[in-house]
Amino acid sequence: MITKHDWDHALDRWIAGERERLGGPPSPEEVVAFTRGELPPRETARVRALLVYYPELTSLLDDAIPPQQTWRYARIANIAAAFVIAVLSILLVQQVRQNREPFAYASRHTLDLRTSRGSALPQIYVLPANEEQYLLDVLLAEDLPYRAYRVDIFDMRRSDIVWSTSDLRAPFSIAIRRTFLRPGTYRMDVYGIANGKAESVQHCWLRAR
Repeated sequence: MITKHDWDHALDRWIAGERERLGGPPSPEEVVAFTRGELPPRETARVRALLVYYPELTSLLDDAIPPQQTWRYARIANIAAAFVIAVLSILLVQQVRQNREPFAYASRHTLDLRTSRGSALPQIYVLPANEEQYLLDVLLAEDLPYRAYRVDIFDMRRSDIVWSTSDLRAPFSIAIRRTFLRPGTYRMDVYGIANGKAESVQHCWLRAR
């Protein structure tokens, strides 16, 4: 069953990916030029698409579009929104179908985090591009006083936590689809849970190809 969380997560990833692909938000000057038909065809298409992914900029259209043209741009926005919903629906159906199917892992990746805190530089683990899923076996020191752990995966490019889970019991493994991690560098932070509070235990770097 597709939940609201699935929709929100898919929508956030879709919007972030499209914003990055299209090269950032248009300037107010570009929006005005767009409404006046003064942009080259390629820039016109780019700004039109970006207005879907930056809805906060649509307020500029109210000032820039003559009243007789408002219906035209409203129709464009509705068509674009319908397209986004259709694509998201297809992606979610594919994701749910994939999650229900068995999967054989070609290899396992051991993340050895048993070194004492502050005693060594964090390890860098490279995740190859030729694997559909990554199975990460996380090893922690056996003498740690925690009964449960939390793991955050932090995208260094976006400066944002892209995944987090808690109530893990060591040792534990994490399965990640390759499509979930865009090529780039990520930091995986491990926290021990004590008296309801998260205490930093160890971290490492993941480099997705």
